[in-house]
Amino acid sequence: MFRGEAGQHSRFDLYVYDAVRGGHAMQEWLEEYLEYNEIESCSFVGTMTIDHSVNEAVEKLRTILDLDSRWAFSLSTPDAAVSLLSQKLEDAGVFLAYNGVVGNNTHRPLKVSECRGFALVSATAPYIFVNSADSKSAQLFTLVHEAAHLMLGVSAGHAGSEVLNHEVTENYCDRVAAEFLVPASVLREIWNNDTKYVARRFKASELVVARRAHDLGLMSNADYKSFWLMYSLRQDIAKKKSAGGSFYLTSVKRVGRNFAIHVRNAVNSQQLSYTDAYRLTGLYGKTYDNFMTNNI
Repeated sequence: MFRGEAGQHSRFDLYVYDAVRGGHAMQEWLEEYLEYNEIESCSFVGTMTIDHSVNEAVEKLRTILDLDSRWAFSLSTPDAAVSLLSQKLEDAGVFLAYNGVVGNNTHRPLKVSECRGFALVSATAPYIFVNSADSKSAQLFTLVHEAAHLMLGVSAGHAGSEVLNHEVTENYCDRVAAEFLVPASVLREIWNNDTKYVARRFKASELVVARRAHDLGLMSNADYKSFWLMYSLRQDIAKKKSAGGSFYLTSVKRVGRNFAIHVRNAVNSQQLSYTDAYRLTGLYGKTYDNFMTNNI
């Protein structure tokens, strides 16, 4: 199931479909490789149900990731928070990929309104994809939302707004993400009616902070409505600038460092051909060699 525009049309968005299909192909190979080589895999997939309270799910995730309720306070930026959370998820056995296009094709961009990310459940090789075209604070929400899907053992996609969804499983994952990123007990302590200040502390988006404050009775209906109008206007005006960056550094995030390590090891042990390695990574010839030698 996909939230947002991708789940509202009778015709599923082809770019999103191809991104999911690419993720499935990587996951299927990885499952076989990890099982054949008896490599330790993720242990928390499917360990929760929506009958568990949101607080139970959040506490379990904090334990898995070894992060407390104020984990983001000491970090300088949302980017740093995304990096730390990504590393923690990878350490827990989750395979992550970041991309804003299908494969390496810049002519096939993935709209945030169509796909903020998705989770592909697997007991052996759970996979989370995050749309790198999204803001860093939104990527943070997507990471936790999709991690909640893995804990429930339910594959799904995430798109559209960061406000709560009405579908039961999506709503549950949204609430887990909101409580993980902006814990009610901590928000009550530091709330000062300044959404920008509070968002900077948590590294979450102002929208998530305002919604949490409203739901907890810290922000009135009138104040929330006023915030929403101003926030929506700012979002309409804002122009996201692409930083471009190094092709190889981008490729590390697109392929996933841990996935690339397994591909390299499989090629070196002759369990995988170069042809298949090229197909799985989307990198070919000397580009593949340089990527594996100098970046992984």
